[in-house]
Amino acid sequence: MKRHMLIVIALLGLVPLAAAQTDSATIYIQAATTSYGQKLYRQSIDQYQAALRFRPGHTTVIYNIACNYSLLGDEKRALVWLNQAIDAGMYSFDEDKDFDNIRGAKGYKKALARAGKLLKEIKGRTNEPVVLLPDSFDPGKRYPLLIAMHGFGGEPTNFSKAFKAAGSIKGYIVCCPYAPEIGRAHV
Repeated sequence: MKRHMLIVIALLGLVPLAAAQTDSATIYIQAATTSYGQKLYRQSIDQYQAALRFRPGHTTVIYNIACNYSLLGDEKRALVWLNQAIDAGMYSFDEDKDFDNIRGAKGYKKALARAGKLLKEIKGRTNEPVVLLPDSFDPGKRYPLLIAMHGFGGEPTNFSKAFKAAGSIKGYIVCCPYAPEIGRAHV
């Protein structure tokens, strides 16, 4: 029990370090999500696109832009962004009601078929985790291990950046594995 308590306290000590690294992309993503919730879809698109300037290729951001365009009834742009989301690793989206406006479109059906094919290809693949060593790493020493899981729509390469400084400052080895879920649609 005492050991578990020390681990929890140590992890809580890392929260301010990770929080201090909140970047502009996070601020734009939060604003875009708020706009989406208020049905301000054009504003949400602008804010998500601003986030992409700081985090190019962010799967969930690209996907949410597709959702916003669909909700605006802009089939052409929705499909362009949906295909970009598929290219970025978003494969499961058919149950998302945001696409009801374009679900019957030929381009949507082609995108869905392509996503299904890609999903089948990668389901059996094993992805290596991102492992960060402290700057002063000595292979002869023992280090505590911090396992940090990214959230939905994220991936460990970008997520691990928030923990790089924490691992070095606190002397941790940080491991960020790929999450087992593949491309579930946003809630």
